[in-house]
Amino acid sequence: MDPVIARHHGLLGTTIELQIWAESPSSAGLVEMAAINEIERLQGIFNVHDAGSGIRRWLTGQAAPPELDEVLALAVRWRELSRGAFDPAVGALVELWDAAAAAGHPPTDEERRAVLAAMRDPADPRSRPSNLNAIAKGWIVDCSLRRACEVDGAVGLTINAGGDLLHRGPRALIVGIEDPQRPYDNEPPLVRVRLPHGALATSGGARRGWAIAGRWYSHVIDPRSGQSVDHVASASVIAPDAATADAVATVLSVSSVPDGLAFVARLEDVCCCLITRDGELHRDGGWLAAQVTP
Repeated sequence: MDPVIARHHGLLGTTIELQIWAESPSSAGLVEMAAINEIERLQGIFNVHDAGSGIRRWLTGQAAPPELDEVLALAVRWRELSRGAFDPAVGALVELWDAAAAAGHPPTDEERRAVLAAMRDPADPRSRPSNLNAIAKGWIVDCSLRRACEVDGAVGLTINAGGDLLHRGPRALIVGIEDPQRPYDNEPPLVRVRLPHGALATSGGARRGWAIAGRWYSHVIDPRSGQSVDHVASASVIAPDAATADAVATVLSVSSVPDGLAFVARLEDVCCCLITRDGELHRDGGWLAAQVTP
């Protein structure tokens, strides 16, 4: 059985690609509609750029919709598990770096310390989880796949949302991880892994960031220090669900390689591949077991 391929642009800030296995073409169309409708519905809750979204209303003091409550609780759990390496209040630091870039100089130590203190003060609005991008996108992908697989005639589905991939299908996928130093369309993957089911997410600071006073700063901000970090060029994570893969990849992007590998070792059914700024590969046993040798 070959999958039906569908692509939708402009959702979750990226292109959504679906591979749909279904009993009939009409069933495949219903699966596609269910997946995309769920993404659009949840995007309306989590879109921080939409003044009418659930998260924007919550930030102004209104009640949070149940979906937002669930993701907020999940974000707090990952903040505790990671000892602050994952922090949904990191948006305050992103705003600081945006303002610094506009002013033409990186944030001063005093400015960083002030924002970090505000993030830890429950009375300060900057302590609120204003940036859920590091987990909400994966969570939305999880919900979309669940809803779509409830459709009569659905056999399997893969959702690829610009780096967040979730697969439940009749056969395993072979997924390539690009070289972050050579992200070209015609460049072969640096490594490939076999994904029978589950999620794979990749995070890194190689492409986005700020140019300030002649120097490039990665968009990856360590919420514990407020500093831009780029020692990990790419962090790829295999996990049972996309929200977990998202959160863990974020933690690995700001952690040292030994700390990151130790963190993953404490988690169940999670494995990773780290590519450092210098091009070194670090893979744990679970990743090596999934890796496909050319």
